[in-house]
Amino acid sequence: MVPFAALQDPVTGKYLSETKLIRLAPSLTTLKILQESSDENYAKSGALIIGNPTGDLPGAEKEAVEIGNLLGVQPLIGKQATKEVILEKLKRDVSVIHFAAHGRDKNGQILLAPSTPPMNSCPADDKYNILTMNEAQESGIRAQLVVLSCCHSGKGEIRSEGVVGIARAFLAAGARAVVASLWAIDDRATKFFMLKFYSHLKNGESASKSLQQAMKEMREIERYKEPKYWAAFFLIGDDVTITV
Repeated sequence: MVPFAALQDPVTGKYLSETKLIRLAPSLTTLKILQESSDENYAKSGALIIGNPTGDLPGAEKEAVEIGNLLGVQPLIGKQATKEVILEKLKRDVSVIHFAAHGRDKNGQILLAPSTPPMNSCPADDKYNILTMNEAQESGIRAQLVVLSCCHSGKGEIRSEGVVGIARAFLAAGARAVVASLWAIDDRATKFFMLKFYSHLKNGESASKSLQQAMKEMREIERYKEPKYWAAFFLIGDDVTITV
């Protein structure tokens, strides 16, 4: 739960993210697997962008639309982003997967638009609108990068092999790297942050460098200079560079 990006040098006052590129490995075993993995294991192009499935996050919707414009893909917005549709889309080979949605506290499971339940089932039943850790882990993705622009997406149960939550589930599913959040994040600030992050990614900078630059540019905006607006985000896995 430590936001390493916001740790400050007691002498210079500089944040760690100003002087270092930061990425996390959940375990030495995972680090070894990532270091030995071949580029051939991952998709080289394409993106799946999901925004505001629940209809109450206007910033997330704008975020998905603008990232879609940046990457040249049509995002799935609101009621289009049903659990049924997303599970099907995850099976396709895309290089980047981006969720701008609500994340549940404790383990970051993602709220999607509900699939139509059978007649004798409750519409509010979690299995029709929650993307669970198990479903994420069994999705078999080949993405270079999964971005979980959702509250609490970096949280999970602390076990001997590290934090086990939705971010770790996507890594286990086959993602090379995952960007997640440690806490509940401001909807509007996140849109600004993610657009800056993707702008640097599109320019060929690595994920860790793109995060560093996005944090720097957020600090330069008076309204968003405090760590609560930018330090929640972290990179777990490999330091990928994507081709858009």
